[in-house]
Order: sequence, then C-alpha cells, then structure tokens
Amino acid sequence: MSLWLWDAPGPGRSARGVSTDQTGAQQAVRDCLASGQAATALVQEAELVTGSPGLTPRYQRIGGSWEARRTGNGAIRWLPPAAPAAS
Repeated sequence: MSLWLWDAPGPGRSARGVSTDQTGAQQAVRDCLASGQAATALVQEAELVTGSPGLTPRYQRIGGSWEARRTGNGAIRWLPPAAPAAS
C-alpha cells in the first residue's frame, strides 16, 4: 500500500506528516505554504516496510516526489526535486 510523506520545513517550526493519498499530502503542503509556515515542501511516495533488516517498521521511498514552492504572487508551483549536486 502506497503512502505519501510530506515535509514542510520552516523558520522556527517544521511540519511533516503521512497521508493515505497524494491529494491529501499535497493539500497539507498547500496549507503550510499558504499560512507562511514554510516556503518550500517535499511530497514523496512511500510504503511501510516491516521485517529485515530490523524489526522496527519504517517508510521506504518508492516512487515519485515533488517539491512545492510558493511563488511571488502566492501561488503554489510543483516541480520535480532538484538533483543532488555532483561532487
């Protein structure tokens, strides 16, 4: 079963959560960005994994991800996440 992880770091306070669908995760991110709590956020598809290598359940990222940014006029723009810098 796919889940959607979202993370909206902000100055002095961060918000993050797990949603059962992409729409719910994106709405949570929109709310954080609209309130000014964060300027950017990330939504990632994941699944709950249990068992090996340990007995503690964890989320494994499995699919698409999107970065949300608030534009100058207050709109939300969704982009693929930036690639890590080459070293």
